[in-house]
Amino acid sequence: MATTIVTIGVYGFDEQSFFEALIDAKIDTFCDIRLRRGMRGSMYAFVNSEYLQRRLSELGIRYVYLKDLAPSQTIRDLQKQADAREGVAKRSRTELGEAFIEAYKRECLSAYDSEQFLQEIGRETHVVGLFCVEREPEACHRSLAAQKLSQELHLPVQHIKSRLDNLSTSEEKLNTVGVSTMERVLIVAKTHMGSGVCIGGLTREQNRSVRVLPPEGQSHPADTRLDVGQVWEFEFHDAPDIKPPHVEDIIVTSGKRAGHVSNMREILLEHVQPWEGGPEQLYDGLLTIVNSKGYIAEQNPLPTVSTGFWIPDRPLTLNTQSNPPKPYYSLIVGDEVAKGQVDFLNIPYVGFAEPIKQIPAGTLVRVSLARWFNQNGRTENRCYLQLSGWYL
Repeated sequence: MATTIVTIGVYGFDEQSFFEALIDAKIDTFCDIRLRRGMRGSMYAFVNSEYLQRRLSELGIRYVYLKDLAPSQTIRDLQKQADAREGVAKRSRTELGEAFIEAYKRECLSAYDSEQFLQEIGRETHVVGLFCVEREPEACHRSLAAQKLSQELHLPVQHIKSRLDNLSTSEEKLNTVGVSTMERVLIVAKTHMGSGVCIGGLTREQNRSVRVLPPEGQSHPADTRLDVGQVWEFEFHDAPDIKPPHVEDIIVTSGKRAGHVSNMREILLEHVQPWEGGPEQLYDGLLTIVNSKGYIAEQNPLPTVSTGFWIPDRPLTLNTQSNPPKPYYSLIVGDEVAKGQVDFLNIPYVGFAEPIKQIPAGTLVRVSLARWFNQNGRTENRCYLQLSGWYL
């Protein structure tokens, strides 16, 4: 019978300290209450669903997914809007907005059956953990869920926070450079990079987005055997001299073909957390859009990743009206993105697949940031948004 409720986020933990915290709190049942059970980038890949469940099983901790306690995307958007108004990033937020709290209580908690909760976690449970991602419980819906369950079930609540400051991506990379890993990698993108080829992948074990580099350079030859949909077993290590936001670079030292998948969209949606909505959602709101181009400026806050997946809420239309002709996709942007300066965004298409006339709204697409670029000293260093491909 449950005797204690414990809440925990992941920001600020590394893998070792996170699982040690669960053990120290004597959590025997771990309840995941996220809407999407994946994290972007490698820093917190240890809480991506498959890997997390496997590690918990090894520790003898039961895993339960309680989607009814996860806020809908509509409710989450209310908090994103509040964060934008306050000018705070998700990771540095310390409290929830009133609109989010009211909507979450009304749509998720008002009809939630606490007795059903006890049945779902099992009578053998003693210490139950409620998990989402934010470090501060007051900045996360898990505190609201814990409050309701505590009141109705008369159980004490303990909030666990990381003892570590958030690890910087560069610090994490320094700790792993030179350490070889053997893992299966799903090829998710094949794009033009000068006269060579850039290969994007997703590791199957940790759901880590990677940019697959050969030992001798930044790109693969034009006749590379690597292609989208293939699964390869690579031996690799993290590249040295990582410069954010391009934190995905790995050096592959050996590899062999290990399979192929055809249902890319289905597989990816099970393992990644895409941005959803308009282009203002990309890179956690850090994308600048000026003169129909999207980019990250070096002098501004940098995103934690350079690659990601996106489900746009409007169609992307093929356009080749450039000199020299290069394919790009255009979409209308709202005033909240362009602040009245532009009304559309052009995204260069760099993939190898034949362009289609229109990418429908709701399609899963992959985007990336090109390497840092300075236009002959006329601009600050920028990395520009580009489209790698789509998954219908």
